[in-house]
Amino acid sequence: MVIDRSGSVYIHGAGRGDNTKLYAKNPGVPLFQIEAAEVVNFANLSLWATQDWTPCPWPAVEGDPPCSPKDLEKPAVLMNNTSPTTLQIQLADVYSGYLDIKGPGNVRLESTGFRTNGLMRAAVLVDHRVLKCDVVASDIAQDLAENECQRQRHHESDQKRGPVAG
Repeated sequence: MVIDRSGSVYIHGAGRGDNTKLYAKNPGVPLFQIEAAEVVNFANLSLWATQDWTPCPWPAVEGDPPCSPKDLEKPAVLMNNTSPTTLQIQLADVYSGYLDIKGPGNVRLESTGFRTNGLMRAAVLVDHRVLKCDVVASDIAQDLAENECQRQRHHESDQKRGPVAG
């Protein structure tokens, strides 16, 4: 589903876990793609980028079909906006997918679980310099908070001395 609007979008389920599950109809594209919105709020949901936990065996063993880590990466939410957007995910679980953040704004993850089954590089990929991220009571809080602080420090030093090569 592409979200492209000037207002806000609230998608709330009946309750966390098995109560409200949203599956991607086409696992080749994100379950939700945010192009523009003031606020996007997901709450009490289970988001599934694909129904298949193991699209191919990794690491591959002799006799397995060709497979690469890219085959295992399915974005559940792609934040591809150009103007600042606030993404809030509360009391939710993200299964077999990750958040791909490529746009400016604020991201707040509150009591959110990421179930990558050990098959993805990360639960959240941040590829934008202008982003504020708050992680509260989520199962990636420590790692994401440390990486976010490190990314912001690198950006501040880049602004002072220019881009760093390599």
